Amino acid sequence: DARKCLEELTQSAMSLVNDTLQTYTVLMFHSKDVALACVFFAAFKLGLEPSSIGEGGDGEKKNSNGEEFNPDERFSERWCERLGICDYNGLVVILEQMEEIYLSKRREQEVILDLGNVKRGLGSMSERGRGGGKRQRNL
Repeated sequence: DARKCLEELTQSAMSLVNDTLQTYTVLMFHSKDVALACVFFAAFKLGLEPSSIGEGGDGEKKNSNGEEFNPDERFSERWCERLGICDYNGLVVILEQMEEIYLSKRREQEVILDLGNVKRGLGSMSERGRGGGKRQRNL
């Protein structure tokens, strides 16, 4: 159900927020950008599409059939639109930091997420001139 998916998304995103405090990412980017990236990455980890959360969504996960979740390149665009993310280059940097944290925590369990399609989608969006602006903090 949609409520359960929202709770899982919230819990996963909050865990990621706590994890990012261990990186320099929180010094380089605005807290809102880091928070949105955490929601984005949590949705990726859980295999959720934006339509599955709220506004009449049924709460079904894209990978609910037990298969590995492998998002298409439009996954990034759909979530960026839904979350209002426009700095795709910044999102990639934040995601790379989160990916490192996630992989180091999961290495023992041999769980690996492939963010390749997500990064390609963000790259193509940036190349098309959508959201290439940088919002990094000046230190």
